[in-house]
Amino acid sequence: MSNIYNNSPEFDKSDPENIRIKEILADKETRTIHFKQVRFLSDMLARLHIQELLQELVSGYLEKKGKRLALSEINVEALIKEFSSKFEILAEHNESQNYKFVQSMSDLWHQIIHHINQMDLLMQPPQYLEPLKSVMKQIFQYPQNADHSFGYYLNEYAGAKWLPFPFMDLMNKLHEDAIVHGHRSTLSDWRRSLLLILDSFYGKG
Repeated sequence: MSNIYNNSPEFDKSDPENIRIKEILADKETRTIHFKQVRFLSDMLARLHIQELLQELVSGYLEKKGKRLALSEINVEALIKEFSSKFEILAEHNESQNYKFVQSMSDLWHQIIHHINQMDLLMQPPQYLEPLKSVMKQIFQYPQNADHSFGYYLNEYAGAKWLPFPFMDLMNKLHEDAIVHGHRSTLSDWRRSLLLILDSFYGKG
């Protein structure tokens, strides 16, 4: 016959005053099972957390790789080359009233600015980026102390079929400056800076 008092508390005789009560075996086993369950759940949560972190890392890597691939599809060399050719044309011909010419120049301007903004997001931007930003800043700020700069009009009048008189006046001044000063003109300086950047793509600078 089983002893109905098997699970009853027993006095710990090792205690001189028999105050401490021995742990009941069933309670000990229950706590052991509970501890194992908690540890199992903790391990599972830890593994899930690690998996989530890995997924985030992989997703982040793929996203950055996708961005790099998208950026690599932009032929910035061709953009810079075509943009610099606009200055050569403007130096030789007065295109101040040719809205199609200005529209094309403005479109190139926007594409290059967009490219610069994207490349700025990379952890290791290409070496040509800072020189390119410097040239674009010079173009944007021309002329100094004007109400609206050359870059302002390139920004604001993309796709427009009419040109404000101050913009046409700036175009005309750039053309006249090129006629008078030749290779020392503002247009020549801009074009020369852009060509140096192009040279850097081929390891020449």
